[in-house]
Amino acid sequence: MLYLIVNGGGVISKSLIDQLEKASHEVHTLRLPNVDDSALDFKSYFETFAKSGRCYKNIFIDLTHGFNEINVFNNDALKAIFELERRIKEMLSALKYGAQHMARSDGGRIWVLCLDHSVSMSIGSASNPVTNYAAMAAVQCVAKEVMHFDVMVNLFLIHPPREEADSAEWRKAKNNLHPYGLKYKPQSAAHLCETLHLYSELKNLTTTGALIPLGSGIAIANI
Repeated sequence: MLYLIVNGGGVISKSLIDQLEKASHEVHTLRLPNVDDSALDFKSYFETFAKSGRCYKNIFIDLTHGFNEINVFNNDALKAIFELERRIKEMLSALKYGAQHMARSDGGRIWVLCLDHSVSMSIGSASNPVTNYAAMAAVQCVAKEVMHFDVMVNLFLIHPPREEADSAEWRKAKNNLHPYGLKYKPQSAAHLCETLHLYSELKNLTTTGALIPLGSGIAIANI
């Protein structure tokens, strides 16, 4: 099976790539453009790739890595607005043209990966609430448009993996994390990616336009 991971530089993507390759899947990666990059033209990329006669069956758009809205806003609000706008635009472009690519073939699955931003108040992980809610809205809108082409689009809201902080920081945050579980235990990136891998290989996926919590006691209506 052929996979594409967009923005595959973080701990979750690296772990996912490792699992997929061990399962004998072919994995391609693209980096979500940053503000200083020359823009990647997703439309041209997918059109060129389709000429090879192949099609991606799973696309992961990883928004868990490479940006921290809260930190950037605290340092320079105007810069943050510009960078945030660019990031969301590139995410929407990957979502749009990835869905078109699959719709012109035999369908497929797109998965958007976001970190649960509320946990940042306890362990200092990246917090991207605006990006997250923009992605949630986009997934629900696109899913309705492409479902009849057998393209499923879903979003995972993921608790930061254990590797996001050292053991001392997790222990220090223990009391603050009680709302997320009776006895909170951070999961390793490898364990989180087992679930991502499982969903991608389901023979009959019956979920689209969904926000799927991945972690301990995530509340969808978080702060």
